[in-house]
Amino acid sequence: MRALRYLDDAALWNQNLRTDEVAKSENREVLRFLQAQIEQQLPLTSDAVDQVPQPIAQHVRQLLALAAREPEIPAPLRAAEFDRLILKVREQSAMRKQAERATLLAQRPETRPRDVDPAVLDDLAALHTTKSELTRLTLLAQP
Repeated sequence: MRALRYLDDAALWNQNLRTDEVAKSENREVLRFLQAQIEQQLPLTSDAVDQVPQPIAQHVRQLLALAAREPEIPAPLRAAEFDRLILKVREQSAMRKQAERATLLAQRPETRPRDVDPAVLDDLAALHTTKSELTRLTLLAQP
């Protein structure tokens, strides 16, 4: 998570990234931790990391180590980079939701409800539209 490396730029990503859009549960927990630190205006220190459950603290440390190895993103480019990454996270989230719904609809007829709720079909269509729009925006946001 690049957010760990650029906590000073939290305003660029914190308001636009929702935890429910993040696929991995450990990354969701790290994001919740970061958002709590930001909300309380607390720095990300070793003591703060030690206050979360050990598996999450270990994951934070691993992500910090990975982030430290990434090339520096120049400050003027960070807003666009965070926008691009958030769009990518949203696109992946929309794709997961679409796949889940499609899987439910593709179940064997004997295990599927007799009548498919039209709202489910509408939701699937909306997810497809969202995914298409996010893909378009992601492609436009790439350098």
